[in-house]
Amino acid sequence: MGKQAGKKQLKRRHHTVPQLYLRRFADEAEQFIRVPVGGGERRPIGVVHATVQKDFYSFRNAAGDLDDSMEDFFGEIEAEAAKVLRLVVEQDQWPLPAGARVTLAHWIAAQLVRGPAARAVMAETLDFLTKIQIGIGGRPELRRHLERDAGGPVADEEVEEMWKEMTDFSSYSIDLPAIDHLSSIPERIRTLAPLLLGRSWVLVRFERRALLTSDHPVALAAGPNATEHTAVGVANAGAIILPLDRRAAIIMYDPAPDFRLPGTTRLARFINQHVAWSARAAVFHHPDDNPLDGIQLLPQRGPELQFSHAPDDLIHPDGLRLELD
Repeated sequence: MGKQAGKKQLKRRHHTVPQLYLRRFADEAEQFIRVPVGGGERRPIGVVHATVQKDFYSFRNAAGDLDDSMEDFFGEIEAEAAKVLRLVVEQDQWPLPAGARVTLAHWIAAQLVRGPAARAVMAETLDFLTKIQIGIGGRPELRRHLERDAGGPVADEEVEEMWKEMTDFSSYSIDLPAIDHLSSIPERIRTLAPLLLGRSWVLVRFERRALLTSDHPVALAAGPNATEHTAVGVANAGAIILPLDRRAAIIMYDPAPDFRLPGTTRLARFINQHVAWSARAAVFHHPDDNPLDGIQLLPQRGPELQFSHAPDDLIHPDGLRLELD
């Protein structure tokens, strides 16, 4: 069947990292090396094929049609950010004018909230909280739900069968609708951008050392007082790191005026190591470079979140009763 006249063609192949950014680590043929996290074959790949997930930013609208408007939303942010990246990388303007700085902060915030890791965090949180609610509510709460859906009494046997199924938490996970992630993105960008703007932005340029990037290119480095149990986020990170291309990066530290630092071997390893640790599936680098020399790649990533208790620890078959004084 041909396309209907006047009907917009949907974008189905979605890059979770923008092509305009990935090209800065590729050669003239727009090829770079993809190195899988957790082992696997290192091989050349075209930018057009990297970080692609079908319909990752699509959702069903009120009419039931597939909606790719988030791609347009990201496109607007990326078009403005591309101008700023050229200003920094190609024209070497630093510090940035205030407006350009704001534009880049919004683009960096978008990278933090648009990717698979951000969606996984929301999905894992929903899964955990839903299962906790099931466990704490016990059979009495489950019965109320079943009877509401059935419109009348439900047999004890049916409640017991459903209770066994629903408390077998390892056998299933709660799905997060894509729209729940997508609808949160604009507000989360508005929340994170001021946190980025409040830091000192340090531009580091390299003449000989090369930088890599990853499928989650904004890396968060823990602060000096962090422990192995500290959750590192934008607000408490010791440093926020973003390679701009294979020879330049921004590192965001504590509040202070923006400045430059000379590129050293130590800084290149610091940047490359944290960006490699930030990767979920793969890192990427220019075919002529070897930025992974001395860099540790983590094994294949597991869940994004770790909870102090498992849902199984909070099962109350008869429902949780709170004793109030």
